[in-house]
Amino acid sequence: MKKRILLISYLFAPTNSIGAIRPTKLAKFLSRNGHQIDVVSADLGQDTENNQIIDTDFICKHYVILNNREGIPFRKLKNYSVENPIDVSLLSHSKSVKLKNNESTDRFKELKYFYRTTLGLMNSKQFIKNFEVLLSSEDFNGETYDTIISTFGPVQSAMCGEAFKRKFGDVRWICDFRDPMVVDEISSFLKPYFRYLQNRMIKKANIVTTVSQGYKERISMGRNLEKIRVITNGFDVEDSISVFSNSTVDYFSIVYVGSMYEGKRDFSPIFKVFRDLINEKLVNSDKVSINYAGLDFEFFCAQSEEFSLSQLVTNHGNLSRDECLKLQFSSKMLLLSTWNYKNQEGVVPGKLFEYMLIKKPIIAVIEGDIIDSEVKLIMENAKLGVTYESVSSRNDYVNLKNYIIKQYNLFTKGIPLEYNPNTEVINSYNWESIVQQFEDIV
Repeated sequence: MKKRILLISYLFAPTNSIGAIRPTKLAKFLSRNGHQIDVVSADLGQDTENNQIIDTDFICKHYVILNNREGIPFRKLKNYSVENPIDVSLLSHSKSVKLKNNESTDRFKELKYFYRTTLGLMNSKQFIKNFEVLLSSEDFNGETYDTIISTFGPVQSAMCGEAFKRKFGDVRWICDFRDPMVVDEISSFLKPYFRYLQNRMIKKANIVTTVSQGYKERISMGRNLEKIRVITNGFDVEDSISVFSNSTVDYFSIVYVGSMYEGKRDFSPIFKVFRDLINEKLVNSDKVSINYAGLDFEFFCAQSEEFSLSQLVTNHGNLSRDECLKLQFSSKMLLLSTWNYKNQEGVVPGKLFEYMLIKKPIIAVIEGDIIDSEVKLIMENAKLGVTYESVSSRNDYVNLKNYIIKQYNLFTKGIPLEYNPNTEVINSYNWESIVQQFEDIV
């Protein structure tokens, strides 16, 4: 049975933001399967001419209830993100690389994050207020919707879902968590409030969805497990149509595109491997190219400098989504990093699924104190490359080193790098497959 669905997401295409991808793909493929999709979002006023995630012609009605000039009185505050004012999964952006582990620096970052998050809460009020005006308008027929889907973060999307459910109680509310509301980076002053909000949303929603098993355990805290479903992120094969390139480079090139989370994403084991292989004269440094694109080059470069390899690193700066894909398609191997600490389980970067689209060998580095992360399990099941977990560094370092030298030797002989993925597993992460899981609950 085809449904009329309202999707509430502060972030949505054509906004060039990682937080816009999941709701946009969800709307696209639900619409393609015959459902009527209306969207409520903000307009961030970005120059999106070359950065659009996808065309949004599939939307029936798009209610833009906030632009980037409303409710944002502190836009000029240094490091304050207008694009994602209260996405609590993101860290503040510090210039202090060498002091990142210093206790006083951590305290300063916590205070700064508290300040930024408080401003975000203030700014979210305007979005929610405008949404409540929309609900009361004569032109908006809320009772005609079968289902609403709200996406967190930021928090105002989920709170608008709650407001809709309160006004139209018969509607089915799916509350989607792209990230938990409660993360370690939040100030201890604000954690109780976000924990209260998270529990309230879970209790009032008909169905709760999140992107990993670890996130399910973190947001549920052992309660309401029967209403929480894990529906992962995925990839859209159509993203590659306009950017696909068979171009090759003359270097043994590896690439990472994205945030470094103030160095929490740590590629040091990879740099150490290359330093060892160069010292052992098993790798010619003139043939190696290590590439970065994003806003956090200082952290990436600092990790390379620890092993005197900064001369191999190229900074491509902040690129559009299409340019990022082109850079990744032209590289030999792709880098991925995340963490898997106690109480921080389930962090599966969306980049992993984008890499499935690119079809290149992946080197994944997972910091943490818990073995067998979800990223490692996906990597192994899909046969995507090699995984290094710091908790088992003794064995994993040897495996990582052997993997890199094997691929390098293939490269020097002019032979394609080894990449024999499990296509059946990979296809299960195609958005066309993932959206079927949403169809089962709408």
